Amino acid sequence: TAALNKDFNERFRSIVDEVQLRSTVDALNTVDTFAKNSFSASVEHLQRLKAESINKMQEMNARVAEFQILLEDHEHALQHHAEELLNRSTKYDLVVCQQRLDHCASKDKVDKEFKELQETVTWQSAQFEILGYGKSFGGGAGGGLGGGQAVC
Repeated sequence: TAALNKDFNERFRSIVDEVQLRSTVDALNTVDTFAKNSFSASVEHLQRLKAESINKMQEMNARVAEFQILLEDHEHALQHHAEELLNRSTKYDLVVCQQRLDHCASKDKVDKEFKELQETVTWQSAQFEILGYGKSFGGGAGGGLGGGQAVC
């Protein structure tokens, strides 16, 4: 019986040791299951975030493309406005130059007015000479204009 007892005690200790090991294996299985569940939940969450991020980036890319098209359209319109302003300023400059030319005397007009002035000066000189001759040749106070004579 002592050998049986010894055998029994050894078996009992090996069973106790196995039970202690088994509880550690159960704890590891629990931790493993928890880790697997947490990891798969994290992977799912990460995939969801990845999909949302991709969607947001695509939306942002589409909006940037829309803004780029809008900016190009605005730039094109501004170029047309600049051209129109340049054309208007050119037309304005042309009108200003035309007005300056209109204010400047043309050669024909100046020649005509100068000729009229020359004729007036010539006529006045002739009248002064007539008056001067009339006074010098015995004209009275009338200076040669006496007696109702009209000088033309």
